[in-house]
Amino acid sequence: MIDVFEALLKGDATYPAAFMRAKVFWDEFFAEHSGVGDAELKTAVEGAQIPFQWAMEEVGLTAPFAKGIMAVTCVGSLYDDGFAAPELAARVVEAMRTSRSLSLGIGSSAEEVSRLYQL
Repeated sequence: MIDVFEALLKGDATYPAAFMRAKVFWDEFFAEHSGVGDAELKTAVEGAQIPFQWAMEEVGLTAPFAKGIMAVTCVGSLYDDGFAAPELAARVVEAMRTSRSLSLGIGSSAEEVSRLYQL
């Protein structure tokens, strides 16, 4: 996350563009997957990593940095002055936290996001 803050402080527009693109990505993802069971949700989240990275590359954010914002943008996309479905946000965190398929660091990032949003 320090990379995000450093880039923002330098006036780099890549992260703002990435966060805006991530919101669209996750809104589309949840339109399709919000009503599925835990196992299906976990599989869908795991399957979203590469397409998410590609979406981030469209706005100039490379894979290592895209992985760094995956959890916060995923859960954050569900938040709008509160969670309409806090159980879904908690299920997403659990899916990321327990995944053995997602890249290293995404699970621990999900734990940080859980604390941030008090899930």
